[in-house]
Amino acid sequence: MSIQAKSDKSFNVKIDDKLITKQVDRDAKFKTNLKMNLVGAYWTDVEDEHLMVWYQMETLPSFYKLYGHIQGIMKKGETYRIEVIDNWDAQKIGNKKYIYLSEVGTFGGKSYTLAFMLLGSSLVVFIIMVVFSICYFAKLHKKNRDSDEFINSLKF
Repeated sequence: MSIQAKSDKSFNVKIDDKLITKQVDRDAKFKTNLKMNLVGAYWTDVEDEHLMVWYQMETLPSFYKLYGHIQGIMKKGETYRIEVIDNWDAQKIGNKKYIYLSEVGTFGGKSYTLAFMLLGSSLVVFIIMVVFSICYFAKLHKKNRDSDEFINSLKF
């Protein structure tokens, strides 16, 4: 897959498809067994990073699979032409394919889902903490009140 700007023909970038998988997948999970390779048991390259990405389990029916990285600056308002070779017709089983471009900063993408989940869970923990604190101090107050009544009853 490649991207080319229509107005600027010098901007022709190949999408970098290296390092799109997790380190553990490259180092341990998807390694070619030399004995099996000599026998000819593999029908595909198991160390292909696109295969590793495809094998990552998804929990929802709509999902994104990382294809690669664009190492360059794409300007806003510019028209780009993307050439895609479609090796598998998704419409045969009623699916659709999309191209999804996203910016990634120093700390990852611009997904606010995780931030809202953390904020919500911290709010729940705070509410639980307040309820337990109120229950603790109410019990402590009752215990002190009962002990004061006991001490007063012992006086002659």
